[in-house]
Amino acid sequence: MVLEAFVRALAFYGGVPRRVIIDNPKTMVTFVSRSEDRIFHPRFLALMNHYVMEPVACTPAAGWEKGQVEN
Repeated sequence: MVLEAFVRALAFYGGVPRRVIIDNPKTMVTFVSRSEDRIFHPRFLALMNHYVMEPVACTPAAGWEKGQVEN
């Protein structure tokens, strides 16, 4: 459902960004370590590769990466 919503959002906005910053949901990231290492879900990675987008996962508990949205 999340991936379908992603595809619909791309169609709605009529474009594809170069990078997508995500907040480590289990539907997109299967493993998060305290370092920069992430293992992306295979279906999410396939979607990113199909649209030639670079997935960027936030560092856990680093609110500064999200800007003023959550502050």
